[in-house]
Order: sequence, then C-alpha cells, then structure tokens
Amino acid sequence: MSPLPPPFPVPNQVPLIHITDVSNLPSILKDGGLTCHAGLAARGIRHTSIAYAEVQKRRAETIVPCGQGGGLHDYVPLFFCVRPPMLLPIKSGRVPGRVQDTIVHLVSSFVGVQQTGARFVFTDGHAIVATTQFFTDPADLDKVDWPLMTRTYWNDTVEDGDRKRRRQAEFLTRGFLPWDAIEAIGVMNPDVAGHVQAALAAEQNGRARPVRVKREWYY
Repeated sequence: MSPLPPPFPVPNQVPLIHITDVSNLPSILKDGGLTCHAGLAARGIRHTSIAYAEVQKRRAETIVPCGQGGGLHDYVPLFFCVRPPMLLPIKSGRVPGRVQDTIVHLVSSFVGVQQTGARFVFTDGHAIVATTQFFTDPADLDKVDWPLMTRTYWNDTVEDGDRKRRRQAEFLTRGFLPWDAIEAIGVMNPDVAGHVQAALAAEQNGRARPVRVKREWYY
C-alpha cells in the first residue's frame, strides 16, 4: 500500500539527534562542533566511522537537489528520533569493530540549529532512496512522519511497506554544525557517561552539557 499521506502534526519542539562514537567526542569538542564527512576528509581528520559501508558508498554518490546543493557528504546528518535505524546494523554486528555501547546521542532541536544560523535541508525519508523528497522550508516539516518517530517498532508491514524509509528521515546541516546547537548527550551506560564527562571536562569555553544514561534509546 502507499505510505500514509501528509501532513503529519508537527510537535511543538522538533528534536534532532546526531549519533557518533564516543571516541570522536574530543575532536568534536576541540573543533567546536560537528564537521561534515567531506570536511573531515579535506582536512585529513581521522574519525571513527559508525556507518554501514555500503550505505556510506551510496551517500557519497547522492546529490542534494535543493538548498545549497552539493552531496550528502557535504552535510552533517541528524535524525528526528532517538534509537534511529542506523543503530541496528551496529547492534547486529554488521558494522565491523563497532558496538552500540560506545555510541552517543548528541541531542539538539530545530530551534537550537536555527539559532546558530546553520544552513539546512531535510527529508521525508532515508536520503539515499529515490522516492525521498528534500525540503528547505520549515513549513514542510509536516511531511515528516512524526507519529512514526515515537514508535518502538518501525519495521515495514504488509499494510505499510514504507515505514523503514520514513523512520530514517534526515535533517542535514551544510558543512558544519556548531557545538552551541547541542543541548544534551545521551549514553547507554554509566561507563560511557564517565568517558563523556571526562571529555567535556578537558575542554573549557562553555562546552559542558548534561549527560544522561538513556538505555531505552538503544536496541
């Protein structure tokens, strides 16, 4: 069947989540924010990738058809939900050498990103899928399936074979997202919380953020 038709009711506070390995946090803090994949490569900055290799290859080849244009690797990706599908291949062992225990959720919001002046586009589903639409106007946030973003289970069903694509809707900021947009950090367990707090303590200049153990944000 066809996906549920928009519009969807937009929440008062639009959440945005970037996930990364905790080992990347010191360099993120030192840089003062999140740098896109292409920017890291251009500067020769090494980082711990948590991406599924085949998906990363397709992202490298995907062009953003609106806004500032460029490719997906020219943007910092964020999700509209915690416990994003990207975590599942890590939990399932399909991303060699990675475990979800060390993944951290960097929590932001649409308002927080706007306040930094970052340029952005967003999608109604996984950005590499041909049927996914890209938007630049905040009025189009009602194209994101907000009810699905709160569901524990997001697998495709006989009745709706488009759930997985929609759950992977993305908010993409061009080039760089300042640390000022990050409001809190979610982790899987107290051990990782300790590593995060140590990294925050090593950096001054207003980098401190609340660190919360959120086991329910993981598989």
